[in-house]
Formats: sequence, C-alpha cells, structure tokens
Amino acid sequence: MILESFIMLGLARAAVLALPFRWLAKFLGKRKDSVKDDELSKDKPSPMAMKIAWIINKTSQYTPWDSNCLAKAVAGRFMLKRRKISGTVYFGMAKDSEGELEAHAWLRSGNKVLTGDTNLDQYAIVAIFSD
Repeated sequence: MILESFIMLGLARAAVLALPFRWLAKFLGKRKDSVKDDELSKDKPSPMAMKIAWIINKTSQYTPWDSNCLAKAVAGRFMLKRRKISGTVYFGMAKDSEGELEAHAWLRSGNKVLTGDTNLDQYAIVAIFSD
C-alpha cells in the first residue's frame, strides 16, 4: 500500500496541475450542496480507511514533489474508492493573516477527517464531493 500511495500521490499531483478541475471533480464523486451535522458524526471510519489515512500522510512526507492537502485528499479518495469505502472531499477557503485568500482540501470517511485535519474551523466550505 505504500507503493500505491506514492503512485497515487504522484498521479493526484499531476492531475491537479494538468487537468481542468471539472474533469478532476468527476472522479471525486457527486457535488453536494451541504452535509448535515448528523452525517458528520454517524459512523466510525473502517480500519482500512484509517490505514489509508496513515499511509497517505506518512508517504506524503517523502515525495520529491509537493504533496499538498489537495493531492493528499485526491489520492486518499481514489484509494478509498478502489476499496469501495465511502469518503467525502471538502474544499474550503479562508483569509490568512494578511487578508489573502487561502484554499484547503481535506478528506473525511465516517466521522473522521483522514487528511488535512488542521485548523478546519477557520475554513468556509465552498464545495463538497461525496459518494
């Protein structure tokens, strides 16, 4: 799974850089308008989802390219999808200390954020893609 993670991070990074977002979005799932609070807390993620999260987060530290939050969320989503595990990708925006817009992406399965789980409360959710 480490090799798969490395390859998926590379492919995700290349896709993010080379493809129009509308093409990439088709692979992430259906766009949702909102996620109800009860959906955020209902199920614990599967042990396999937790393993994928750990591997993606560890592998991303050793890639020769920038495995940023978006690459990790996309790679993780693809790995979950391959195993028929549900997941949700979130895109958020916030203003940094200088007033500049800052984007962030994270991946959730069940009630757990698998990738990109730092300072999520500062981001306004602008798009959600799920099964």
